[in-house]
Amino acid sequence: MALIVKGRDFMWPVVLRENTITVDDKEDYMVSIKKYRSTKTFADVANEISIERTEYRPETVEHIEKLAEQKIVEMLLNGNMFTGEYFIYKPSISGVFDSKGEPREGVQLSINVSGTALLREALGEVKFEIVEKQELGGAVITQVKDLQSGKTDSTLVRGHAVETSGRKIKCVQQDGVTLHKIRFVSELEVATEITDVLYNEPSRVVFNVPQDLAEGKYRLEIETYFTNSTGKTTLKEPRVLTYNVTLI
Repeated sequence: MALIVKGRDFMWPVVLRENTITVDDKEDYMVSIKKYRSTKTFADVANEISIERTEYRPETVEHIEKLAEQKIVEMLLNGNMFTGEYFIYKPSISGVFDSKGEPREGVQLSINVSGTALLREALGEVKFEIVEKQELGGAVITQVKDLQSGKTDSTLVRGHAVETSGRKIKCVQQDGVTLHKIRFVSELEVATEITDVLYNEPSRVVFNVPQDLAEGKYRLEIETYFTNSTGKTTLKEPRVLTYNVTLI
């Protein structure tokens, strides 16, 4: 049965990341799938077929699909390779055996799946939707929450505790331990350092907002040498993560 893909819209949600290998090329980025839109099952397949082909009942289609999948599994377990129109399944073994053919610890059986020429041709119709662009090695502040009011609209109350969430936001010096710099920068570029830090973790930094800061718009900055959760290595130069907030 011919697979009709021409003229249809197929889109993969992807994240754009800086290519850390080619550090001299600032325009060189890598992509990866952000997250799968959903996990589909035979029930979903059967339902879509029954919509397109009304002569088929969804439960009948699903039952046949499951029977077919079970037979394919039986064939693979029996050492066969299975080839469909779009997928090829091959049994595979990895690990070490002794001279008598007995498997040693670590031997794994698996099934390798690859696409046929028809599937590779169909993949040429896929387009990409950039849903996120990650710079600074993926480090980013994603949310700032006033813990007393519970608000996450970037409005903070002076004197309240604030939870900053994100990735790779732990604020440390090059030793990987000592607190580095957290500050509020006013619209006049006047910086106020934050020293009352309650939690300092890779995905969560909690601190108290100074009571004596004037109301107004600020840029929250976390300057850090942090790079990964192992703590064994740090950046040669600090990076600055920013988030716009309003103090009331």
